Amino acid sequence: MAIHKNYKIAELRKFGDKFGREGVALEVIEAINEFDGSYKGAMELCGKLLVMGDVSTFDEYWQEQVEQGVGKQALRVQQLIAGG
Repeated sequence: MAIHKNYKIAELRKFGDKFGREGVALEVIEAINEFDGSYKGAMELCGKLLVMGDVSTFDEYWQEQVEQGVGKQALRVQQLIAGG
């Protein structure tokens, strides 16, 4: 089952246009700082970061950084599946 996104990415880009790279990064940091350390909270944080990843598409460099993180995490998951 895919995650349902109840927003349009084009709308979220307006946040980046308004607040810039720093504002986007600060919003991510705030989400991380609000994390309560629980398993449930970890998955909620995952959702918040997913949205901010979509926001990052307002800026080519920020999007590259998000894609780098996606690639690294996908590799880690594949390695864990393979046992190592």
